[in-house]
Amino acid sequence: MDNVVQSQQKNCAAEESWLTPIMASLPILADISRADIFVFCRRNDNQVQVIAQARPHSVSPVHQEDLIGRVFDAEDYPSVQRVFRNGRSLTSERRLSGHRTHVIQEIFPIRADNGDVTGVLSLEKSLIEHERHRHRHPNFQRMLHTLVHTALRQGLPGVENLSPFADHDGLVVVDTNGRVLYMSGLATKLYRKLGYTDNLVGKLLTDLDTTDAQLAQRALKEGICLEEETAEGEFFWVRKAIPLVGSPWKLPFLHNRWSWGWGNSRTVGILITLHDNTRARRVAQEKAVRAAMIQEIHHRVKNNLQTIASLLRMQVRRVEDPNVKEILNESVNRILSVAVVHEFLSQHEGQIINVKEVANRIAGQFAQSTLNPKNQVNIRVRGTSVFLSARQATSCALVINELLQNALEHAFDIGQAGTILITLEDEGDMLRIIVQDDGRGLGPGFDLSQNSNLGLQIVRTLVEEDLQGEFVFRSEHGVCAGAHIPKTIREGKY
Repeated sequence: MDNVVQSQQKNCAAEESWLTPIMASLPILADISRADIFVFCRRNDNQVQVIAQARPHSVSPVHQEDLIGRVFDAEDYPSVQRVFRNGRSLTSERRLSGHRTHVIQEIFPIRADNGDVTGVLSLEKSLIEHERHRHRHPNFQRMLHTLVHTALRQGLPGVENLSPFADHDGLVVVDTNGRVLYMSGLATKLYRKLGYTDNLVGKLLTDLDTTDAQLAQRALKEGICLEEETAEGEFFWVRKAIPLVGSPWKLPFLHNRWSWGWGNSRTVGILITLHDNTRARRVAQEKAVRAAMIQEIHHRVKNNLQTIASLLRMQVRRVEDPNVKEILNESVNRILSVAVVHEFLSQHEGQIINVKEVANRIAGQFAQSTLNPKNQVNIRVRGTSVFLSARQATSCALVINELLQNALEHAFDIGQAGTILITLEDEGDMLRIIVQDDGRGLGPGFDLSQNSNLGLQIVRTLVEEDLQGEFVFRSEHGVCAGAHIPKTIREGKY
């Protein structure tokens, strides 16, 4: 389950400006500790309130519900109240309804600069997970203890720039000389991919042919969390480096044999996480290659369609029969309308097309090549941007083309001025395309079902069959032709 970190900074008596740096640290604390994390403030002597919450990716969370803003009485969280009163960390058990085992709470005070307890942080995990944790290496436990206290004291600077912790990330703990103090089983397996089959605990990072040492040195010197992705051999690795900060005489993380060569006087060690990103990178590269190939195909299809349109234009100039010229010109416009969609697909990754941009491009093509210079007809497009699949957008392009062609042929007399308006109306799950002119209107006795106009037959077929919509054609201060279509096509179509 994804981490959830939220805060509610109201209805709480405590000053909550201290929460911001701590909040950013909660997700990675939840993942590494495998615990649900809560931050409480004290409303009064008998009530506490949850103001921040984080759930782990690495295990199933104990609490499935969001508790942000919930107020609890003292008997609900007696240990939290105790930490608010005495300011000392403690570990306790509590029973949750719906859980067969107890939940273990590790509770820490959050102090202001003056030493007052302004909040409480609680790590809650199942008894089973707690027992697993107790049997982990002592150096891991010391690291986690130090990580928690680092977050409580100052947060983890730069942690907001780190990618989420993943289930299969390996953990490495080093001292400030870069000597490995702890390596998780997952980290050991990952280093074996690089050819390191020996036990690396006790080794120096500088002895390894990896970028760990450089990243750790930078993080310790700058005192912030860092992340980098590197290629090593055939693998891609994502490494995170998190400085562990504190006072040596106060933190159980320290040991007499550890020394402090890198970093500043407050740095006591560093946590490195290692993630094998090879598969994800290769999948991303394959997708990028496929997308580039598809875009190139659309580019070539667009060029081929434009070539066909140019050949037909040459044929138009050789034909003397006006009826044949009209048929060929209509075919050219249909081809160019389809080419518009392929042009958009060749320029933009993905298969989603903005129908408004298609309408603008088609209107521009008609204005340049089809409008009779003797007429003063203005073609305008209005409405909102609506995105459809490439297949739907192609059908819409042909619908707009045919309705424009029909309006230009039949709405205006030679020399007559007028306007053709293309309107797109987004109606949630539906799209309405309206092509309206202010021309002469329909003749008396016009019946769409009996009309033999090829363009209108094409529109009806596209709207009703391909787009599963409804086509309307009526006189309204000229002619108003509309297509009312769903944005999502039913299964079995296309």
